[in-house]
Amino acid sequence: MLGELRELYKNKFNMKRNNKPQHNSIHRNTNKPQVIRTKWGVACRIGNKVYINSSIKKNSKLYGKLLIHELKHTSGYTAKDILLDLKGEELDDVKKDYYKFIFKNPKSWVMFLPVWKYNNDLTIDPIMLSAWLIAFIICAGIILT
Repeated sequence: MLGELRELYKNKFNMKRNNKPQHNSIHRNTNKPQVIRTKWGVACRIGNKVYINSSIKKNSKLYGKLLIHELKHTSGYTAKDILLDLKGEELDDVKKDYYKFIFKNPKSWVMFLPVWKYNNDLTIDPIMLSAWLIAFIICAGIILT
């Protein structure tokens, strides 16, 4: 799994053999996402930041799989991102650990909200915002009929 993560990183961010990003002397490689450990949520990528719960580190297999999954997302919000979340193939063998983590850690539910705050920055997750909007429309339709 570590090899898979290293290979993904190398391919996605064009890293040299010595594991340092290739860049010219003036500009650093800004495509490499920043991994931010949090005390809430599970894991998600918004823009060029991957937010991942630091408690997941206790389960290295789950941590690695989640990180691989989040790094496969684009820095924008595309159909590829939605399909990646719906399929979640790289998480198949750790689903049990994933659900255990969610139910044992109530703070993990925060990432299912469409808007949340991190270090005084308001973060909007368009995919979750869309999901909540669709759920609201469906519920409103059921109630009004």
